[in-house]
Amino acid sequence: MNQEQTTIVKRLGIVAGTLLLVVAIVYFIYSPKDQPAAVKLYPAGQKKAIAAVFRDGNWSVDSNATGRWEAVAGGDNVVALGKPGDIPLNGTWDVADGPSIGVFRDGVFTLLIGGRPQTFNFGGPGDIPVVGDWNGDGRTKIGVFRKGFWLLDLNGNFKWDGAAVDKQVILGGTPGEIPLVGDWNGDGKSDTGVYRTDSTFALDVNGNGVWDKDDKVFGWGSLGDIPVVGDWNGDGRSKIGVFHSGFWSLDSNGNQTWEGPGKDQFLALGGVAGDLPVVGDWNGDGRTKVGIYRQGVWYLDTDGNGRLDKTDKTWFFGLAGDKPIVLAPTAVKK
Repeated sequence: MNQEQTTIVKRLGIVAGTLLLVVAIVYFIYSPKDQPAAVKLYPAGQKKAIAAVFRDGNWSVDSNATGRWEAVAGGDNVVALGKPGDIPLNGTWDVADGPSIGVFRDGVFTLLIGGRPQTFNFGGPGDIPVVGDWNGDGRTKIGVFRKGFWLLDLNGNFKWDGAAVDKQVILGGTPGEIPLVGDWNGDGKSDTGVYRTDSTFALDVNGNGVWDKDDKVFGWGSLGDIPVVGDWNGDGRSKIGVFHSGFWSLDSNGNQTWEGPGKDQFLALGGVAGDLPVVGDWNGDGRTKVGIYRQGVWYLDTDGNGRLDKTDKTWFFGLAGDKPIVLAPTAVKK
């Protein structure tokens, strides 16, 4: 080997050694043991609903449920999930995780499971995403609403297995309908419904996925109302309600008939242009209460007495233009 060949070999050895060092450094930095811990958004044992906001693919979550932003270890969380234009979602995709978050766009669900995003194809462009516990096992499943047709992932494997395995429902179909999900009969399973532009609700009360004599169509509210769903009296059944310009009318006893204050609820909370209604069990007593999100400020009827007073909570969490999301446990059939 002449001197020139010897020099080339030495240079190749240096290059090879450098590459090995780089590989070792990269492996050391990114090896599994050094990956960040999975994100935990909802504290174990918590019963109260907690607040989150979504903006252009970024989430802020009040993970420690204190009602204030605390960017410290063991405090709240900022999560990048999704992108501008996505539809934000929340649900208990895995019981071990507790309540978590997700997004939908054009037939693609991206869900935070095990603290990390997972993507599933379900539905298509123009579909409206719906989520619920369709079989009562305590896990939230995905689905889509398409002009009166519902495709629901009944077995929870995040894919459409056909109507023989999953669930297809025909409910609705008039233009402008808003799909609704709730446990209308208290059996621990999520059922379907729609709110129509003529201020009528249509609910699959018995949850069998077929429109029959046990189901209900009824008027509630007036044009321009925003529908809300909650368990206003804590009996384990979801009921409907509406919000309009700061006024709420809630079907407290769940008989789909307005019976006036005393049996049902008529509340005044909000009223500023742009107010968004939010509902959740703010104190963990099993009853859903009302609230308002106003340009980054949450006004919550924490004690559930139907008015804002000194025992309630007003706090800043989010910014103008953010979309408010409420995280809460999925009810499990007893």
